[in-house]
Amino acid sequence: MSTAGESPLAMPADGRVLVVGDAHGSEPHLLGLVQGAAEAGLSTIVQLGDTFGTHPARSARAMDAVSGACVEHGVTFLWLDGNHDRHVGLLDRLPTDPVTGLHPCRPHVWHLPRGASWTWGGCRWTAVGGAVSVDAAVRTYGADWWLEEELTDADIDRVVAEVGVTDVLLSHDRPAWVEPALGQAPGAWWQHMPFRWSEDDFRRSQAHQRRLDRLVTALRPKLHLHGHLHRRYDLVTDESPWGGRTRVSGLAREPMQGNTLVVPCAPDFDRLLADTGTQGDAW
Repeated sequence: MSTAGESPLAMPADGRVLVVGDAHGSEPHLLGLVQGAAEAGLSTIVQLGDTFGTHPARSARAMDAVSGACVEHGVTFLWLDGNHDRHVGLLDRLPTDPVTGLHPCRPHVWHLPRGASWTWGGCRWTAVGGAVSVDAAVRTYGADWWLEEELTDADIDRVVAEVGVTDVLLSHDRPAWVEPALGQAPGAWWQHMPFRWSEDDFRRSQAHQRRLDRLVTALRPKLHLHGHLHRRYDLVTDESPWGGRTRVSGLAREPMQGNTLVVPCAPDFDRLLADTGTQGDAW
Protein backbone atom coordinates (compact mmCIF):
# COMPACT_ATOMS: atom_id res chain seq x y z
CA MET A 1 0.00 0.00 0.00
CA SER A 2 1.04 3.62 -0.46
CA THR A 3 2.93 5.28 2.37
CA ALA A 4 3.23 8.92 3.36
CA GLY A 5 5.88 10.78 1.40
CA GLU A 6 6.09 8.15 -1.34
CA SER A 7 5.99 9.39 -4.94
CA PRO A 8 2.51 9.06 -6.48
CA LEU A 9 4.24 7.50 -9.49
CA ALA A 10 6.11 4.87 -7.47
CA MET A 11 5.75 1.33 -8.81
CA PRO A 12 2.65 -0.15 -7.13
CA ALA A 13 3.66 -2.94 -4.78
CA ASP A 14 1.21 -5.38 -6.37
CA GLY A 15 2.47 -4.57 -9.88
CA ARG A 16 -1.09 -3.81 -11.03
CA VAL A 17 -3.36 -0.76 -11.17
CA LEU A 18 -7.12 -0.29 -11.18
CA VAL A 19 -8.06 1.69 -14.31
CA VAL A 20 -11.50 3.34 -14.14
CA GLY A 21 -13.83 4.88 -16.71
CA ASP A 22 -16.11 7.90 -16.24
CA ALA A 23 -17.27 8.46 -12.66
CA HIS A 24 -19.11 11.81 -13.11
CA GLY A 25 -18.53 12.85 -9.52
CA SER A 26 -20.57 9.99 -8.02
CA GLU A 27 -19.26 9.97 -4.46
CA PRO A 28 -20.65 6.51 -3.58
CA HIS A 29 -19.11 5.05 -6.73
CA LEU A 30 -15.74 6.70 -6.13
CA LEU A 31 -15.62 5.57 -2.51
CA GLY A 32 -16.55 2.05 -3.57
CA LEU A 33 -13.65 2.07 -6.01
CA VAL A 34 -11.16 3.01 -3.29
CA GLN A 35 -12.48 0.40 -0.88
CA GLY A 36 -12.59 -2.25 -3.61
CA ALA A 37 -9.04 -1.48 -4.67
CA ALA A 38 -7.79 -1.78 -1.10
CA GLU A 39 -9.62 -5.07 -0.57
CA ALA A 40 -8.04 -6.42 -3.76
CA GLY A 41 -4.57 -5.36 -2.64
CA LEU A 42 -4.29 -2.63 -5.28
CA SER A 43 -2.51 0.53 -4.12
CA THR A 44 -3.09 2.73 -7.19
CA ILE A 45 -6.19 3.85 -9.09
CA VAL A 46 -5.93 5.57 -12.48
CA GLN A 47 -9.17 7.28 -13.53
CA LEU A 48 -9.69 8.25 -17.19
CA GLY A 49 -11.56 11.54 -16.85
CA ASP A 50 -15.04 12.89 -16.07
CA THR A 51 -13.90 12.27 -12.54
CA PHE A 52 -15.29 14.68 -9.96
CA GLY A 53 -17.84 16.54 -12.09
CA THR A 54 -18.35 20.24 -12.82
CA HIS A 55 -20.39 21.45 -9.82
CA PRO A 56 -18.07 23.41 -7.49
CA ALA A 57 -19.43 22.24 -4.13
CA ARG A 58 -20.25 18.65 -5.11
CA SER A 59 -16.92 18.10 -6.86
CA ALA A 60 -15.04 19.46 -3.83
CA ARG A 61 -16.99 17.19 -1.48
CA ALA A 62 -16.33 14.18 -3.68
CA MET A 63 -12.61 14.96 -3.83
CA ASP A 64 -12.47 15.41 -0.05
CA ALA A 65 -14.23 12.10 0.46
CA VAL A 66 -11.96 10.25 -1.97
CA SER A 67 -8.89 11.73 -0.31
CA GLY A 68 -10.08 10.62 3.12
CA ALA A 69 -10.76 7.10 1.91
CA CYS A 70 -7.40 6.92 0.13
CA VAL A 71 -5.55 8.05 3.25
CA GLU A 72 -7.45 5.50 5.34
CA HIS A 73 -6.75 2.62 2.93
CA GLY A 74 -3.29 3.63 1.69
CA VAL A 75 -4.41 4.09 -1.94
CA THR A 76 -3.09 6.63 -4.47
CA PHE A 77 -5.72 8.16 -6.79
CA LEU A 78 -4.45 9.48 -10.14
CA TRP A 79 -6.91 11.13 -12.52
CA LEU A 80 -6.84 12.85 -15.88
CA ASP A 81 -9.31 15.47 -17.00
CA GLY A 82 -12.35 14.76 -19.10
CA ASN A 83 -14.77 17.24 -20.61
CA HIS A 84 -17.04 17.04 -17.53
CA ASP A 85 -14.45 18.24 -15.04
CA ARG A 86 -13.90 21.77 -13.68
CA HIS A 87 -11.38 23.22 -16.12
CA VAL A 88 -11.89 26.73 -14.76
CA GLY A 89 -12.00 27.13 -11.01
CA LEU A 90 -10.14 23.89 -10.24
CA LEU A 91 -7.74 22.61 -12.88
CA ASP A 92 -6.43 26.09 -13.69
CA ARG A 93 -5.62 26.67 -10.00
CA LEU A 94 -3.78 23.47 -9.11
CA PRO A 95 -0.09 23.77 -8.22
CA THR A 96 2.56 21.68 -9.97
CA ASP A 97 4.74 19.30 -7.99
CA PRO A 98 8.36 20.13 -8.95
CA VAL A 99 9.50 16.51 -8.71
CA THR A 100 6.79 14.61 -10.61
CA GLY A 101 5.18 17.40 -12.64
CA LEU A 102 1.78 16.22 -11.38
CA HIS A 103 -0.88 18.44 -9.81
CA PRO A 104 -1.52 17.68 -6.13
CA CYS A 105 -5.21 18.06 -5.31
CA ARG A 106 -5.64 16.52 -1.86
CA PRO A 107 -3.63 14.00 0.18
CA HIS A 108 -3.25 10.89 -2.03
CA VAL A 109 -5.18 12.54 -4.91
CA TRP A 110 -3.19 13.77 -7.95
CA HIS A 111 -4.23 15.14 -11.33
CA LEU A 112 -2.26 13.86 -14.33
CA PRO A 113 -1.59 16.88 -16.60
CA ARG A 114 -1.73 16.44 -20.35
CA GLY A 115 1.48 14.71 -21.34
CA ALA A 116 2.35 13.26 -17.93
CA SER A 117 4.66 10.32 -18.61
CA TRP A 118 6.34 7.83 -16.30
CA THR A 119 7.76 4.30 -16.22
CA TRP A 120 6.46 1.30 -14.29
CA GLY A 121 8.49 -1.89 -14.55
CA GLY A 122 10.23 -0.75 -17.72
CA CYS A 123 6.88 0.13 -19.37
CA ARG A 124 6.27 3.73 -20.44
CA TRP A 125 2.84 5.17 -19.52
CA THR A 126 1.51 8.51 -20.84
CA ALA A 127 -1.69 10.35 -19.89
CA VAL A 128 -3.54 12.90 -22.03
CA GLY A 129 -6.92 14.23 -20.93
CA GLY A 130 -9.42 16.29 -22.88
CA ALA A 131 -12.58 15.81 -24.96
CA VAL A 132 -15.51 17.81 -26.35
CA SER A 133 -18.86 18.17 -24.59
CA VAL A 134 -21.19 17.18 -27.41
CA ASP A 135 -24.05 18.16 -25.08
CA ALA A 136 -22.73 21.71 -24.69
CA ALA A 137 -25.97 23.10 -26.17
CA VAL A 138 -27.84 22.05 -23.02
CA ARG A 139 -25.08 23.27 -20.70
CA THR A 140 -23.96 26.75 -19.64
CA TYR A 141 -20.61 28.01 -20.90
CA GLY A 142 -18.38 29.05 -18.01
CA ALA A 143 -20.45 27.08 -15.50
CA ASP A 144 -20.37 23.44 -16.60
CA TRP A 145 -18.41 23.44 -19.84
CA TRP A 146 -15.33 25.30 -21.05
CA LEU A 147 -13.30 25.51 -24.25
CA GLU A 148 -10.31 24.43 -22.13
CA GLU A 149 -11.80 20.93 -22.16
CA GLU A 150 -10.28 20.36 -25.62
CA LEU A 151 -6.79 19.19 -26.50
CA THR A 152 -5.24 21.83 -28.74
CA ASP A 153 -2.80 21.39 -31.60
CA ALA A 154 -0.21 23.03 -29.35
CA ASP A 155 -0.91 20.38 -26.68
CA ILE A 156 -0.36 17.65 -29.25
CA ASP A 157 2.89 19.17 -30.51
CA ARG A 158 4.24 19.56 -26.98
CA VAL A 159 3.37 16.02 -25.87
CA VAL A 160 4.86 14.48 -29.00
CA ALA A 161 8.07 16.47 -28.51
CA GLU A 162 8.34 15.61 -24.82
CA VAL A 163 7.29 11.95 -24.87
CA GLY A 164 8.44 10.55 -28.22
CA VAL A 165 6.89 7.08 -28.02
CA THR A 166 4.99 5.26 -25.30
CA ASP A 167 3.84 1.73 -24.45
CA VAL A 168 0.55 2.60 -22.75
CA LEU A 169 -1.56 5.65 -23.57
CA LEU A 170 -4.35 6.86 -21.29
CA SER A 171 -6.85 9.35 -22.68
CA HIS A 172 -10.39 10.49 -22.06
CA ASP A 173 -11.48 10.74 -25.69
CA ARG A 174 -11.21 8.06 -28.38
CA PRO A 175 -9.24 8.74 -31.58
CA ALA A 176 -11.20 8.94 -34.84
CA TRP A 177 -9.41 6.01 -36.52
CA VAL A 178 -10.96 3.47 -34.13
CA GLU A 179 -14.53 3.97 -35.38
CA PRO A 180 -14.03 2.51 -38.89
CA ALA A 181 -11.68 -0.13 -37.46
CA LEU A 182 -14.65 -1.33 -35.39
CA GLY A 183 -16.75 -1.49 -38.56
CA GLN A 184 -18.76 1.61 -37.71
CA ALA A 185 -19.59 4.44 -40.09
CA PRO A 186 -17.80 7.59 -38.88
CA GLY A 187 -20.20 9.76 -36.93
CA ALA A 188 -23.16 7.38 -37.29
CA TRP A 189 -23.76 7.51 -33.51
CA TRP A 190 -24.78 11.16 -33.88
CA GLN A 191 -28.03 10.14 -35.57
CA HIS A 192 -29.23 8.70 -32.25
CA MET A 193 -28.42 11.71 -30.10
CA PRO A 194 -30.98 14.13 -28.57
CA PHE A 195 -32.27 16.71 -31.05
CA ARG A 196 -31.34 19.62 -28.76
CA TRP A 197 -27.64 18.92 -29.22
CA SER A 198 -25.79 21.08 -31.74
CA GLU A 199 -24.17 20.07 -35.04
CA ASP A 200 -21.40 22.54 -34.22
CA ASP A 201 -20.49 20.54 -31.11
CA PHE A 202 -20.57 17.32 -33.11
CA ARG A 203 -18.11 18.84 -35.58
CA ARG A 204 -15.91 20.01 -32.71
CA SER A 205 -15.90 16.47 -31.35
CA GLN A 206 -14.97 14.96 -34.71
CA ALA A 207 -12.11 17.46 -35.08
CA HIS A 208 -10.90 16.65 -31.57
CA GLN A 209 -10.79 12.94 -32.31
CA ARG A 210 -8.84 13.59 -35.51
CA ARG A 211 -6.43 15.66 -33.41
CA LEU A 212 -6.02 12.64 -31.14
CA ASP A 213 -5.25 10.56 -34.25
CA ARG A 214 -2.19 12.70 -34.78
CA LEU A 215 -1.05 12.07 -31.22
CA VAL A 216 -1.41 8.29 -31.29
CA THR A 217 0.23 8.09 -34.71
CA ALA A 218 3.32 9.75 -33.22
CA LEU A 219 3.32 7.96 -29.84
CA ARG A 220 2.55 4.47 -31.29
CA PRO A 221 1.11 2.90 -28.10
CA LYS A 222 0.77 -0.85 -27.84
CA LEU A 223 -2.15 -0.35 -25.46
CA HIS A 224 -4.58 2.58 -25.45
CA LEU A 225 -7.16 2.91 -22.66
CA HIS A 226 -9.92 5.55 -22.76
CA GLY A 227 -13.32 6.53 -21.40
CA HIS A 228 -15.81 9.19 -22.61
CA LEU A 229 -18.04 7.00 -24.82
CA HIS A 230 -19.56 5.00 -21.93
CA ARG A 231 -18.97 1.71 -23.70
CA ARG A 232 -16.78 -1.26 -22.79
CA TYR A 233 -15.01 -2.81 -25.77
CA ASP A 234 -11.65 -4.19 -26.87
CA LEU A 235 -10.12 -3.84 -30.31
CA VAL A 236 -6.91 -5.62 -31.33
CA THR A 237 -5.83 -4.61 -34.81
CA ASP A 238 -2.94 -4.10 -37.22
CA GLU A 239 -4.90 -1.23 -38.83
CA SER A 240 -3.44 1.49 -36.63
CA PRO A 241 -2.54 4.83 -38.23
CA TRP A 242 1.17 4.00 -37.90
CA GLY A 243 0.81 0.42 -39.21
CA GLY A 244 1.67 -1.36 -35.97
CA ARG A 245 -0.37 -3.79 -33.91
CA THR A 246 -2.23 -2.18 -31.01
CA ARG A 247 -4.98 -2.82 -28.50
CA VAL A 248 -7.58 -0.13 -27.81
CA SER A 249 -9.87 -0.67 -24.82
CA GLY A 250 -12.78 1.61 -23.95
CA LEU A 251 -14.29 1.60 -20.46
CA ALA A 252 -17.94 2.15 -19.60
CA ARG A 253 -19.31 4.84 -17.28
CA GLU A 254 -20.52 4.39 -13.73
CA PRO A 255 -22.59 2.48 -12.68
CA MET A 256 -22.42 0.24 -15.76
CA GLN A 257 -20.60 -3.07 -15.87
CA GLY A 258 -17.22 -2.60 -17.53
CA ASN A 259 -16.32 0.62 -15.68
CA THR A 260 -13.14 -0.87 -14.19
CA LEU A 261 -10.18 -2.86 -15.45
CA VAL A 262 -7.21 -4.26 -13.52
CA VAL A 263 -4.10 -3.79 -15.67
CA PRO A 264 -0.52 -4.96 -15.01
CA CYS A 265 1.93 -2.08 -14.72
CA ALA A 266 4.15 -3.90 -17.22
CA PRO A 267 1.64 -5.78 -19.41
CA ASP A 268 2.47 -8.91 -21.36
CA PHE A 269 2.03 -7.27 -24.75
CA ASP A 270 2.63 -10.50 -26.68
CA ARG A 271 -0.45 -11.97 -25.01
CA LEU A 272 -2.56 -8.80 -25.11
CA LEU A 273 -1.87 -8.25 -28.79
CA ALA A 274 -2.54 -11.87 -29.69
CA ASP A 275 -5.95 -12.06 -27.98
CA THR A 276 -8.67 -10.44 -30.09
CA GLY A 277 -11.45 -11.05 -27.55
CA THR A 278 -12.57 -8.97 -24.59
CA GLN A 279 -10.74 -10.18 -21.49
CA GLY A 280 -13.21 -9.24 -18.77
CA ASP A 281 -12.37 -6.85 -15.93
CA ALA A 282 -8.83 -8.04 -15.14
CA TRP A 283 -5.81 -8.92 -17.27
